[in-house]
Amino acid sequence: VKKFLESSCSLPDFVERYRTLYQRLKNAMEELFGQQTAFVLALRHGFSAALLQLSILRAMHVSERFAQYIDQMIQASGTPSGRVETLERLQQFLEPMLFLSGLELANTFEHFYRYYLGDRLLAQGNVWLESAVIDQIGSCFPSRFPQQMIKNLTELADLQQEFHLYRLQQLDQQLQEQDQSCLCQTVVRGADHCVSAGGVLQLKQQVASRSLQGIPASLHLLPMQTYLNVDEDAAGTLERKRNFIYCLIVNIMKQEKEMHIDNLVFKVSCTLVPSLKQVVVPAAPSSGSLCVFTP
Repeated sequence: VKKFLESSCSLPDFVERYRTLYQRLKNAMEELFGQQTAFVLALRHGFSAALLQLSILRAMHVSERFAQYIDQMIQASGTPSGRVETLERLQQFLEPMLFLSGLELANTFEHFYRYYLGDRLLAQGNVWLESAVIDQIGSCFPSRFPQQMIKNLTELADLQQEFHLYRLQQLDQQLQEQDQSCLCQTVVRGADHCVSAGGVLQLKQQVASRSLQGIPASLHLLPMQTYLNVDEDAAGTLERKRNFIYCLIVNIMKQEKEMHIDNLVFKVSCTLVPSLKQVVVPAAPSSGSLCVFTP
């Protein structure tokens, strides 16, 4: 798996190759050993260990490719031409995605996933399918941002329904109190109120005037994506921050010799913020290793 990641992660069909590799290894394992728990855990451990050895930049690219693939599969399944095969491929890919659970890579994956999820929710995609996917790989979201987004959307839909029912009840009561001659005026007033409460998007005055003048105007409902692919600068900054934290831990443990893990975390947290503002981040130690001290 490690050799595969090193040689294939930059290929256009990397994610499909990753899914195929997992299916091939899984089928071979079950053919040799059956579905024994020990071998299932060994397969998961092998994939997790390989993902854990990725460099920061490569790990960020792999995380985004995973999120992109799920986005493509969900959007394809929602089109009229979407087929059962698309959902099956998505289902096969979600199984090895669980290997991210517990890894630092899961935080990066969640970061990209919630941006793609936001675009899909703006486009009023299949909320049921979104919920099903999130439920299956929920352990890959340490901060549970996607779960919260789906929860907020569901609560919003419930509130909108309650509001519309309330307005209909008010309208019905007004119709009962008024005579028939006021019917049209009441219906129009009630409709106008519901439209304004719904938050309808309005065209910019400049675009509207151009349209009235017969000048073609290009309109887009969805905003453009504000995030870009991972670049070298972002990865370099993250690497320098990580090296600084490593050096800080080593220096603290050299002074203290022995320390409880909770006290170490507290001391690092207290030192980290002012230090990052004033101190130039040092390079990583030449050995590339971090000493581990036993509390």
